[in-house]
Amino acid sequence: MQNCLTKDFTKDDVTAICYWDKNSIDDVISVGGLHLIPKSKRVNIKQTEILLRPMEFKLLHYLMTHPDIVLTRDQLLKEVWGNSTDIGERAVDAHILRLRTTLQGFGLSRIVQTVHGLGYLFSDKFVAQSANNSLGRMFGTDYTNCNTPGLLYRNE
Repeated sequence: MQNCLTKDFTKDDVTAICYWDKNSIDDVISVGGLHLIPKSKRVNIKQTEILLRPMEFKLLHYLMTHPDIVLTRDQLLKEVWGNSTDIGERAVDAHILRLRTTLQGFGLSRIVQTVHGLGYLFSDKFVAQSANNSLGRMFGTDYTNCNTPGLLYRNE
């Protein structure tokens, strides 16, 4: 019985222990096989640790905490880069491209979609659509994305 506590605890003691334990555990954000651990600045995909540059990590963290929402470049600049005036909108594009390139090796490059004229959308629905399209090609059926999340059209 090594894990037993022999001392009587008050309600305040238990509350303090629970508070400490809750804050000592890393919160993990998981979407589509992608696991981000904010406190330790780690990203894992299929049990493999992925190394990201600091800004790419911040960008991925923001995207993962705002799934299925179209985020404009201005929003991303403000929230991820802060009020830095020397950064242009194309910096967002460059970091998204680098992030997609990193995720591509794990079949997750489509998890970040470009919404033309608006910005970017993070959603694991696009990963499933990509898999559906691959299965369709294997079985001679072509599925195409109609640019609406969650919808596929079958081409006859």
